[in-house]
Amino acid sequence: MNSQAAEVTDVRNGRVTFRIEDGCTLDMTAGVPQLRHVDRARASTVHAFQGRTVDTVIAAMEANHPEFTNQKTLYVEISRARDRAELVTNDAKVLCERLKAATGERIAALEALGDRTRDTGRTKEAAQTMERRQPAMEKTRSDRGMEL
Repeated sequence: MNSQAAEVTDVRNGRVTFRIEDGCTLDMTAGVPQLRHVDRARASTVHAFQGRTVDTVIAAMEANHPEFTNQKTLYVEISRARDRAELVTNDAKVLCERLKAATGERIAALEALGDRTRDTGRTKEAAQTMERRQPAMEKTRSDRGMEL
C-alpha cells in the first residue's frame, strides 16, 4: 500500500521477502510490477508518518517556519519514537520561543474575527455571545499549552 513500510528479510533466487509493519510477510518475484514502486524508507515527512511507531526518531524542525513550527507538529514528530527521539533545529532558542507561542490548533472563523464582529454589522446579541465565549476559548487554548 502507498506509504506502507516493510523490512526486507530475504533476497534469494529472484524472490524478495518483506516483513510488513503488521508482522505479515510478503514474497515478490523479480518482474512483479509492484516492485517498481518499492523504495528505501530512510526518511519521511511528519505527515506521512502519523500513526506509526519506530524505535528511534531524528526529527528536523526549522526554528521559525510559519506553517510547521508548532506544538502539534512537534508532538507528532517525537511521539512516533518508542525508545529515543532527537530534535535537530537551526536555532534552539528561537524554536523554544516559537513553540511556546504556536500551538498548531486551528481556530474557528468567528474566534479569529474577535472584536471585529461588532464592526461588520452583526447584531448586539451576536457580539455579546462572542464576548461571553471568548474568555472560555482563551482558557482552553492556554491549558493545552506546552512547557519546554
